[in-house]
Amino acid sequence: LAAVTLALGLAACGVPTETTEAPAEETAASAPAKTEAPKAEAPKLSSEVENAKRSAEGYLDLMPISQKALIDQLVFEGYSKADAAAGVKALGKVDWVAEAKQSAEAYNDLMPQSRKALIDQLEFEGFLPGEIDFAMANIVVDWNDEAAESAASYLDFSSFSEGGLRDQ
Repeated sequence: LAAVTLALGLAACGVPTETTEAPAEETAASAPAKTEAPKAEAPKLSSEVENAKRSAEGYLDLMPISQKALIDQLVFEGYSKADAAAGVKALGKVDWVAEAKQSAEAYNDLMPQSRKALIDQLEFEGFLPGEIDFAMANIVVDWNDEAAESAASYLDFSSFSEGGLRDQ
């Protein structure tokens, strides 16, 4: 290996070199033939699926969204359910758990709410239980502060008794 590296280095500098290696024909004949497996090409997507994929990419770039909500949105835009699902699948690996966490953070930043209300919102958005569990375990929230902020916002709009406020 060192001799080959040296020879390549000298050749690059224009220095003539002699080799004592066997001619290429002999080397090729004596070495086992390399066979490369043909590379499988990804199947070509229909124009509808390709368009659904592009639209899905746009939504993922715009906001956190569940796989179900993304497919539903594409169907709402006029794609067939099959094309919408195929477009989302064609995206490859999407970190739906990270999408759930980002969505939880966004909802939590938007307005104060209880842990249960946030879980209900993520379920409504179509996130799967494991995605929700990860999101809830990995967001940083002081639920007591959330309750206090929520109570204050209720009192800004209406009068509540202490019991009525707790029920909210």
